[in-house]
Amino acid sequence: MTNNPDGIVLIATPRSPFARRIRLALGMRGVPHDVRMTDVFQPSPELLESNPLALVPVFFDPASGEWIPDSDTILDVLDESPVLARSSLSPIWPVHSVNRPRVRLRSRWATGLMTATVAHFLERARAGAPDPEVLAEHENAIRRTLDRVESDLGRHPDFWGAGSDPTQAGWDLAVALAYLDLRMAALNWRNQHPQCSQFLEICEKNQEFQATRPPVA
Repeated sequence: MTNNPDGIVLIATPRSPFARRIRLALGMRGVPHDVRMTDVFQPSPELLESNPLALVPVFFDPASGEWIPDSDTILDVLDESPVLARSSLSPIWPVHSVNRPRVRLRSRWATGLMTATVAHFLERARAGAPDPEVLAEHENAIRRTLDRVESDLGRHPDFWGAGSDPTQAGWDLAVALAYLDLRMAALNWRNQHPQCSQFLEICEKNQEFQATRPPVA
């Protein structure tokens, strides 16, 4: 347990990229919170009570007294949280109305990578032989998105925070790329996407990113 005066709780799994983006958002801002690890394949009563879909992350919002599922929704709640508002902690999304949707668009590309990688992993893990057409569909989506991000990192580095201070989209991309390494190492995406690879290498030096690294096995 941490010193947690606001009563913020996050239910997560060690390998979920969606939970990791919330753990990073909280940790890098120094927001006190408790993390309760669970197993979505053997959901605990607490997980089922907080989210009947038995998906993570789930975030307890002290301001409303409610459990909030879905990482995008959690980030929005955090962005408007009095915990951030009453301090000098940086907002989740850009304050400038022009930059906000452009950063959120890129965050969506990154979370799409996470979704496709999770779907590919679950297809390979399901009982019986995996469907090669389904696997190819997910892999093609991943490659197309990597190609888009690779190009965009060169054209619009500020929306990712490339090179210095990653935006939320930048951290989401780093989480997605690290999850690709975990689940689809054979994809060998780094050779064809050197800017993505360099971006991840920079983020991997961050202490909080290291602290939330998922276990391999």
